[in-house]
Amino acid sequence: MLAAPSRWQTPTSVHRGDLAIHALAQLPDRVTLQAEVPSSEARSIALLARAYGIDERIEIASAATSRVGRAGSAGRGQVIYTSPGAGSPTPFVPGASSLAELIEGLYHADDEPAALRDGDDALTGQRVVIVVNRPTHYRVALFNRLAERLATFGSTLCVLFTTDLRARPWMRPEPMAFEHVGVGSSIAPTGMPEVCVDLERRLRQMRPTLLLAGSLSPAIGGRVAHFAQRHHIAFGVWTGEIDTSPTSRGRLRRLQRQWILRRCHFAVAYGYRAREYLRAVAPALPVVYGRNTSPFEPPPNRSSRDAPVEILAVSQAIPRKRLDLAIDAVCGLDDGACRLTIIGSGPCLETLRARAHGHDNVSVLGLVGSDRVLEAYRDADIFLFPSGYDLFGLVLVEAMGCGLATVVSVHPGAVADLAVSGRNCIVVEEPSPESWTAAVGELVRRPTLRTSLGAAGHATIRRRWTVDHGADAVAAGLRLGVLASAGGHRAHR
Repeated sequence: MLAAPSRWQTPTSVHRGDLAIHALAQLPDRVTLQAEVPSSEARSIALLARAYGIDERIEIASAATSRVGRAGSAGRGQVIYTSPGAGSPTPFVPGASSLAELIEGLYHADDEPAALRDGDDALTGQRVVIVVNRPTHYRVALFNRLAERLATFGSTLCVLFTTDLRARPWMRPEPMAFEHVGVGSSIAPTGMPEVCVDLERRLRQMRPTLLLAGSLSPAIGGRVAHFAQRHHIAFGVWTGEIDTSPTSRGRLRRLQRQWILRRCHFAVAYGYRAREYLRAVAPALPVVYGRNTSPFEPPPNRSSRDAPVEILAVSQAIPRKRLDLAIDAVCGLDDGACRLTIIGSGPCLETLRARAHGHDNVSVLGLVGSDRVLEAYRDADIFLFPSGYDLFGLVLVEAMGCGLATVVSVHPGAVADLAVSGRNCIVVEEPSPESWTAAVGELVRRPTLRTSLGAAGHATIRRRWTVDHGADAVAAGLRLGVLASAGGHRAHR
């Protein structure tokens, strides 16, 4: 039996019952949960557990009556995890400072991946419509799995894309095995984002019984929310918005989002930080983690490769991605020890090439097809992700999934869900060339460290963050929508 400490020193305190449920959904079935929570939280915790399909692994007791243990301080309850063969209560992952550390600390080396939940009475016969911007390779893979899953219990998935299906020819997704349609759009004279001119007409034609909008913008999310309310359809949002996003600032923007979220029955957040943003804006809104993810391939055997060490960065060439740090780090090392390849387009491309001038071991390729990016992952040993800001950062999933030793900044949203520095990657806190050179140099000099971090990163993604896990998580969000709407639950209640 593993017991939670009486106090946590971080925002990810497991004394919050919802965080314990989110963690449990990503852990193997051998891990179960006893939760002592305030009686005011018990109903919402039970709803969340049922949505994830893990209610049989959970025992919830009221903080006022439970004999599990002494309740925590105001508004907090004690959480206890149990596992077969465990002895007396011991500290629960002592010192964990993030949800990633919490979850990774509970995995054993021989654990099976987190189970997928098959069969679903709550979703039987539903016509699910998801509204998103474009058919990227990672979204199409997810929707194909989700459509296959929904079909097993007589439900249908239709995806409404709000941009031209040919808008990004370098995105080369697998064939779409689900109903889909592109919506006509136009650009406002002011240069504002695209406006879908026939969104409502398309929605009427699709006859949804459950709606999920991948946008919090008034032009998309607001209109879908209004349509769902007018036609009495269960509605939710799917978002990666985090508190440091430029689009999360401003009183008007917050009011617009509160208007949308008050009309939601549920939400699907990319991960921890997106969930925390939603919690700040709409505290009563039921939310699951959608485990934002991308396809990857099992790692090749890199142990026998000769020098130089191959280093990869995949990113837009824009200032906030801080690709300059990747170049400076490699240029600060022996030219013969490693070689850096940067993939991605953007306005900073020529500036980056000028920065790398005179260093033959740095190549700035620019834009390549998504299929070639996967080949680049297979050919690399180390992955660099120095971004100064990212809602999530799917390249972290791809790199870790492909078994690369990864160096990442603290800023991408995915770090809170996946990264445990020194265990499955290296997290660099300081955005300085010296810090990045030191981290990269450590990996270049130590092949055994590269191998161990790469293997651990691959295990993290394989165990709980694959495309199948993502489809399972989005299905949990849809289930949450059915259950919450049946109970008359909306965010403002």
